[in-house]
Amino acid sequence: MNDIVDENTATRSTPTTETVPAPQKTTHDYADQMSDVANFDPALGSYNFANLGQGLKFADMMSRAGEMLPSHLRDKIPLCLAVTMRALQWRIDPFALAQETYQAKDGGVIGYQAKVFVAALRTMAGISLDFRFEGEYTLSDEAVTGSKGGAIAPRRATGDRRCIASYTDSDGRLFEFETPKLDDIGVKNSPLWHNDPRQQLAYYAGRGWTRRHRPDVIMGAYSDDEVEDMPVMKDVTPKKSGLMQHLEQINNGRAAQAKAAKWSRDNMADNQDTGPDPADENQDAAAEASASSASEAHTGDKQAPTDNTPEKDAKAPTERSDAFRDGFSAFSNGRDMRDCPYEAQSDNKIEWLIGFRSGVYQSENKEPA
Repeated sequence: MNDIVDENTATRSTPTTETVPAPQKTTHDYADQMSDVANFDPALGSYNFANLGQGLKFADMMSRAGEMLPSHLRDKIPLCLAVTMRALQWRIDPFALAQETYQAKDGGVIGYQAKVFVAALRTMAGISLDFRFEGEYTLSDEAVTGSKGGAIAPRRATGDRRCIASYTDSDGRLFEFETPKLDDIGVKNSPLWHNDPRQQLAYYAGRGWTRRHRPDVIMGAYSDDEVEDMPVMKDVTPKKSGLMQHLEQINNGRAAQAKAAKWSRDNMADNQDTGPDPADENQDAAAEASASSASEAHTGDKQAPTDNTPEKDAKAPTERSDAFRDGFSAFSNGRDMRDCPYEAQSDNKIEWLIGFRSGVYQSENKEPA
């Protein structure tokens, strides 16, 4: 026997929406994305992008390189773009340069290994430095720890060894930079300072020579030693006091009132000869109300608040606090703003100063008789 189904009571099934995953990019997609690279030669560090947009696309792809990048660059397109721009300037492969970047703490400045500056000096300026060493150093079995207590090296290098980097140009001029003595260098967090101090002193000398004699090569770039103790940037802009915020509100409101009054005067002058248009009666009434707000303290009328005028500041002096009226009267009697009798940052002082400023405004904008 067949079951009878009542169409009015039968439960209708709701169609389900199946989420279709976005197609994954293929190798060909990435190749098309980089098709505008005019020249590609990693051996020469030559990546010639057609425009900045192509550089941004490259930085996007670079940011997803995973283990081929240090952790502070992964999935961070702006940082990868900055490294790419440096690589183009220094004619170094972007991925190779990325491996030589350093960040001491989250949110800190990105630094570069000192060897990068020696390489950039050679690729960008065609300068190969000569290095010589003076003084001695000794190695001890004393372990070295960092400022945070972590182990740096199993032995310690000490002494007066120093390195001098030099270059003689085509005119025979000699340019040199001499490092401090090994014991006088403060930050030595790399194990190389103790395992291979000659190499590390050469890096130090190369960076110092470049910064002294060719600052255009590394302008705005810092080494790993330099960023180690750099604090994370913080917004230190002082916050505005309650008094300044109130005075800003008053000034903004008064500016809006003056603008409305000027508009109303100009509008009334344009219609003076032709007479009022009945269709514009409401608009003229609003303009007259705006014009009368400039003399509110003398008439006692209530000012209509504008979009930029707080309701609190739209009251006539007779409707404000005693402190407001005292401030308004103080200006009218020729007293100075510094004569305010109330304590600093108190509500009464704010009200007194607002009243004083209202008197100044009314005086400056008073219509001539």
